[in-house]
Amino acid sequence: MPSKDALNISPPLHSAHLAVLLDATGLSQAEAARLVGVQDRTLRRWLAGARATPADVIERLGELAGALDRAAAEAVAIIDARAADGTAALLIYRRDEDLPPWAGLPAASVHLSMMRRVIERRPGCRPVSFDRGAYVAWLGRRADTQESRALWAASVVAG
Repeated sequence: MPSKDALNISPPLHSAHLAVLLDATGLSQAEAARLVGVQDRTLRRWLAGARATPADVIERLGELAGALDRAAAEAVAIIDARAADGTAALLIYRRDEDLPPWAGLPAASVHLSMMRRVIERRPGCRPVSFDRGAYVAWLGRRADTQESRALWAASVVAG
């Protein structure tokens, strides 16, 4: 993460940095605005270079992008430890309401950005879209846990 002094750059460069961070995190403009506590139009002005993006916003989004990189690296390490051939079922959440509370992510788009990183590093992984109805039917009376969701995804891949 660049120092705060390095973030003291002109608005057009700040807007480019902001655009890159939105792409790196997978956040939409509206999601990013919500995350940093501003109105959508404020974020649009930052992106257009009409106003300088505050350094703390750049820093916060940079920290999120870094956290996604670390989480993807951790997922790859788990895949490598569990699957000798580097393949695994990857559970993909495409809707915010499907994100489990333990994920700690602000939006499904952020999860998708992290999963893209994992798939780029381990292209043999098998993405499985989370299907709440199918999962609940499979789960029955068992607790909804990370392990339960991983087992469900593996069962979907196994067919």
